[in-house]
Amino acid sequence: MDTKPTESKTLPSAQARPVKMEEAFLMTKFGLYNLCLIAISGIILAAVLLETLGISYVLPVAECDLLLTTREKGVLSAISFAGIICSSHLWGFLADTRGRRAIILPTLFLAFASSALSSLTTNFWLITVMRFLTGFFISGPSATIYAYLGEFHGKRNCSRAIMGASFVFGLGSILLPLIAWSIINQEWELAIPLLGIVYRPWRLFLVVCALPSFVAALVLLGLPESPKAMAVCISLMFGRLGSIVGSNLVGFLLDTHCELTFWISGLLLVGCGVLSFFIPNIYKRNVSEDRLSVSSR
Repeated sequence: MDTKPTESKTLPSAQARPVKMEEAFLMTKFGLYNLCLIAISGIILAAVLLETLGISYVLPVAECDLLLTTREKGVLSAISFAGIICSSHLWGFLADTRGRRAIILPTLFLAFASSALSSLTTNFWLITVMRFLTGFFISGPSATIYAYLGEFHGKRNCSRAIMGASFVFGLGSILLPLIAWSIINQEWELAIPLLGIVYRPWRLFLVVCALPSFVAALVLLGLPESPKAMAVCISLMFGRLGSIVGSNLVGFLLDTHCELTFWISGLLLVGCGVLSFFIPNIYKRNVSEDRLSVSSR
């Protein structure tokens, strides 16, 4: 009795072989998923900007409601950056050991919650604690989103993906003053006797600044974990440290030696810009080394 041979349903060895990560990126190519990931990463970066700098637009109009002194306004301007510094190493370590998405997702929700609660505060100490917690939690995505985005792209598209997310971040910095102008300048108020506050536009502005964190967290629920692991928290920590020092020290110097502080700050900015031209181009060096190795063969 003749029996027909059964066909194997396994893939040919050439197709089923394991490949390296870089080769897998080349095989999957660049598509709609990558564009969505770039957009979400840019929104997360913009959320970090809104959460840390949005308070500066609130202080002039919240001064009367919260009875703020000049010193207290300076503390509120810097307290979010203090929270970022305190948690940068923590989130970087957890992102390396637990995964990028496992850190970004909950911290986005927590940052939204603390920022929304800060809009309901009634005095300086409450809003200071809430803004510190906002900075503490928003440091999670700010310290890991670049790594999360880059680890979904190969060497060919990694820099382009980060550039695209940074472009969205730049749009956020442009839209922030427009959002503040459109909301804070409104003239309306809503009394909430249960909380003992009068809800004014500056409180709504804090909630609007927190919305990108919430939206990005919802979208991130449908995205997978990063295939690699790498953190960039140290460089972010130094940047936030400079922001804290600058917001307090420069303000004091402007009150005492206004013109001198202006010229020193300008010269420092120009000097840093000139020094940036002397940063070595690692990409060109690697390409030249590859050409030398090929020619030697």
